[in-house]
Amino acid sequence: MSKPKDPKRLLQYLDTFFGIRNNIKGDPKEGVNFTLETLTYMTSHNRADQITQMIVDKMKQQKLVPFGVFDATSGIGGNTLSFLENPAVQWVVSYELRPERRDMLKRNVAMYNLAKKSFVPDGPFQGVPEKYKGVVLYLDPPWLPEHIKGHESKKEDYLLSGIKIGNFTLEQWIQSCKHCAMVVMRVPPGYRLGQIPGFDITSQLLKNSLVIFATPRKQLTPLPSLTPITKSVLSPEESRWRKGLRNFLRETLKSILPKEENREQMLSNNSMDTWAVCFTYESYVAHIGKNYEKI
Repeated sequence: MSKPKDPKRLLQYLDTFFGIRNNIKGDPKEGVNFTLETLTYMTSHNRADQITQMIVDKMKQQKLVPFGVFDATSGIGGNTLSFLENPAVQWVVSYELRPERRDMLKRNVAMYNLAKKSFVPDGPFQGVPEKYKGVVLYLDPPWLPEHIKGHESKKEDYLLSGIKIGNFTLEQWIQSCKHCAMVVMRVPPGYRLGQIPGFDITSQLLKNSLVIFATPRKQLTPLPSLTPITKSVLSPEESRWRKGLRNFLRETLKSILPKEENREQMLSNNSMDTWAVCFTYESYVAHIGKNYEKI
């Protein structure tokens, strides 16, 4: 029987989890960007990039590039950061149930200046809306029973069937996503997935994990342009922050752009994506509950 490894050993290898992304060398701080426990769950930099490239290759075969990703169990962002950095990924919606980890996720996205195409709603993942056809749903669920923490676990503790996210099994989440291009899961080696009618299931062993691809048999028509993310998937806090920023800019721009129509062009939804980045400090994320007025 294997013994739990000392989690502090991971502090020697922070670059294998964070490192360079978007041409920025990350400088993660314990308690701000990670904890010892969350590091044990985080997908390493190289492993996340391998998974991302596997997905991109399969999406290119289906002629469904660029594409969006719903990352249902993001943790502090191991896979989310890789998705965001890849040019084939148009946007990423990342869910994390625990508020403290969600805040770390947002800080990590901001640390690499990747917030422009990142969306982190508050609250749990509740499925991919029907209007987002042809996207990828990514699931990296907890491998352990709830009473066992990652830094106290052994391989013998891994769940090899019946894993749930919220109230639903992986099989049920897959079944609910027939409008997705594919559902991709990272689970322990030896995991046994149940029968899922209407889906083709393939898998690939990737060192100490198993990556499973579930693809609906009904062929999706390639989309001429991907449905853009709308406010319906943004957190209420970010929506309020953006509304406040828009009102602030509307007043500020009056002295520069006297004509209202010119000001409104500068405050379109697409323009607000750029303004939001400009008013977000590199280590500060607006939608954690604070706004530009407090920077």
